[in-house]
Amino acid sequence: MRTLLRSLLPTALALAACGADTAAPVDAPPADAFQPTGALTKIGHAPLAADTQWLGMAIAGDHAYVGHRWQDSPVQIIDLHDPAAPMKVGTMAPDLEIVELHAVADLARLYVLATGGLVIAYDLADPVHPVELGRVTISTVLPHEMYLWRDPAAPARILGLITSVANGAVGLRVVDLSDPRAMTERWAGFEQGIHGVSVAADGTRGFVSTLYSGMGVFDATTITGPGPIAPTIQTSGSGFVNSCRRQHQTCITHSAVEVPGRPLAVVTYENEGVPEGWMELVDVTTPATPQVVGAWRHPASGQPFSPDIGMFGYGPHNPTTTAHLAVVSWYRAGLMVFDISDPTHPTPVATFEPTKRATDGFGLWGQVAFVSYPIIKDGLIYVLDGRNGLYVLRYTGPYHEELDGVRFLEGNSNRRD
Repeated sequence: MRTLLRSLLPTALALAACGADTAAPVDAPPADAFQPTGALTKIGHAPLAADTQWLGMAIAGDHAYVGHRWQDSPVQIIDLHDPAAPMKVGTMAPDLEIVELHAVADLARLYVLATGGLVIAYDLADPVHPVELGRVTISTVLPHEMYLWRDPAAPARILGLITSVANGAVGLRVVDLSDPRAMTERWAGFEQGIHGVSVAADGTRGFVSTLYSGMGVFDATTITGPGPIAPTIQTSGSGFVNSCRRQHQTCITHSAVEVPGRPLAVVTYENEGVPEGWMELVDVTTPATPQVVGAWRHPASGQPFSPDIGMFGYGPHNPTTTAHLAVVSWYRAGLMVFDISDPTHPTPVATFEPTKRATDGFGLWGQVAFVSYPIIKDGLIYVLDGRNGLYVLRYTGPYHEELDGVRFLEGNSNRRD
C-alpha cells in the first residue's frame, strides 16, 4: 500500500510551484543569521533504517515505540533504560502503515493509529511483547494525526481526536478510547481538511489547524464534555487567523499548541517547496480575535528542492511547549529550541542537526527530516529524525529548568506523568 506522503507527491509538487514566487509573512523578521545562546547535546542515538519514513513515537516507562510509513518495516521497540545507549529490543505490528502512536503509561496501554482508519489498543504489561486488547475502524481511510486527551477529572476517560487532510472529506473524528475492548467513534464532522487539533490540558480551549484556512480557537468543552458532542468549531471567520490568506500564498497550517499558563499558541506553517514554512506566536486572550504577535523563519529557507533538502526544506513541523520555551522539530534544520518569553520576538537559542545522516533523499524528505512532536522525559528530549532515527538530547540554555524538571510532556496530548 502506498503511503499518504507518496500518494500526495504530485499535489505537493504543484503546490510548491504555486508558492514559489510569494513573499514571506509580514510578521516574520528578516531571515538573518542567528547566534544561539544555549546548546542541545546529543546524549544517545538509536539508528533506524534510512530507507523509510519514521514518523510517530510514543514512550511508556523505559520503552519507546517508533512507527513508520511503510508496511514492510514493523514498529520498533526501543529500550531507553540507558538514554545514552537506546537499544532496539523488539518489533510489533509488522503489517501496518503507522500514522501515530500514543501511550498511557500508568495504564500500561499503547494506542496505534494506522492508515485505513484503524485504531488498535495494546496492553504493555510486558513492554517488549505488547498484546492486542481491541481495535476499531473509524470512518476514514486517510487519518493524518491523533491528539490524545485524557480527562483530568476522570482519568479513565480517554478521547482520540483524529484529523483527516483529504480535501472535501470530513475533517475531524472523535473516538472514545476509554475501554480498549470497546472503542467507539462518537462524532465526525467539518467538511474541510483539518491538519491538526490540540486541546488545553483542562479540556476547555482547543486549537484547530486547517489545511489552507489558518488556525482557529474553539470551545473544546463541546468535545471533551461527558454529554453529546455538538462542536461549534468554524473553519473560518470569527476565532481564526489566516496568515496564508494574508500573504496570498499556499501554505499548510500544520500544528497549533498552547503555551501552558499563558494566553498564547505556537503555530507552525508547513509549506511544500519554496518559500518554506515559518513559526508564529498567536495571542489568544480573546478567542474570537486571535492575533499574530511574533514570527520566525529560518535564514536558510527558500532553497529549491534537492535530495539533500527535501520538499519541506528548512521549515517547521511539530512543537512541544513550556511556559517560556518552544521545542520544535524543524525538518532539514533538525531540532530547534526557542525562547518565547517575549512572544513578539521568538528567539532560537539552541539547535541540533546530526553530523551523520542519510546519504540520499527519499520521497518528500531530504537527508535530514526531524518530524515528531518532541517528547520531554525526565529532563531529556526524545525526537525522531525521519531519516536517521531516534535522538536523545539535553538542552542547556535560557529557561532550561523548565525542561529539567519535567517527568513527561509532549505536544500532541495533555499527558502529564
